[in-house]
Amino acid sequence: MNDILNSTDLADFVCKNRSSGVSMQNNDLSSLPKLTRSEILELGSTLAYDETLAALRPKNKNFVWHVAMQKSGCTWVTQVLSTGLKQRGWDTINLIPMARRREQEVSPIELLRQKKLENNVFAIQQHCMYSEYAVSFIKRFNVKLLLQVRSITDCIVSNIDHINNESVEFPFAYLDKEQWLNFSKAQQLQFIMDFVVPWYIKFWVSWTTGLKQHNIPYKVISYEHLIHDPQTEFLNITNYFDSAISCTDIKNWLDISQQRPTRKNKAVAGRGKSLPAWVHSKLRQLTDFYPNVDFTPLGIIKN
Repeated sequence: MNDILNSTDLADFVCKNRSSGVSMQNNDLSSLPKLTRSEILELGSTLAYDETLAALRPKNKNFVWHVAMQKSGCTWVTQVLSTGLKQRGWDTINLIPMARRREQEVSPIELLRQKKLENNVFAIQQHCMYSEYAVSFIKRFNVKLLLQVRSITDCIVSNIDHINNESVEFPFAYLDKEQWLNFSKAQQLQFIMDFVVPWYIKFWVSWTTGLKQHNIPYKVISYEHLIHDPQTEFLNITNYFDSAISCTDIKNWLDISQQRPTRKNKAVAGRGKSLPAWVHSKLRQLTDFYPNVDFTPLGIIKN
């Protein structure tokens, strides 16, 4: 990439790498037409706009976007759906170039960069927060939205397991592994309650409220329903965007997924019930700010 930044002639750079077989972003440059520097820059600027990408995308192609809470079983769902939809000619796409600590904002330019603008696509799990930009993206690209959630108390326990066993690199809060390991168990729980749980509350409130305001349909995926009856729940999920998918298809997809490893911690529901009383009190305090929001899908039932 430094070569292109230092080049005095972008067209020469492209020509040079076309002939040498060098690729950028894993794309072979040999198929690029001969363009002048100004033509390349003008074309790149035009293609950078969402409106341009949406106009270029065929209207008869499907686009399903999987947005999920952290530690809600979303890796499993992505694995099953991407495997099954691939059998039906779909492509998968990751709509963020890199995750880790990065805020997981949707990036439509990935459709072009990954050469999937003209295909049926399933956008794999993304911990993306609601925004007006997300609404415009959904409308422009005719996106079918899957919104995955889980009991928030179970998410609390699973987040602690995840940090202990895997990584502290996520966008919801900042700390390093040494800090975390120096916390007592009580401090670890307090950290999750103070820094991570508010993200979960905002995720649910913003998506459900915002989508309702804009009259945008969506499908809620329940972790608890998935654990209880995966075949029925996956059929409900897929029938939301493709009614031709059958029970036999789903059974086949699930059989294939069982042969592959996932990042499940315990894969059971109800682990958060043993959390101390102050945690449940704190959750009620936070959710009481939203008296008109139904938190039942997050396992919080108001009196």
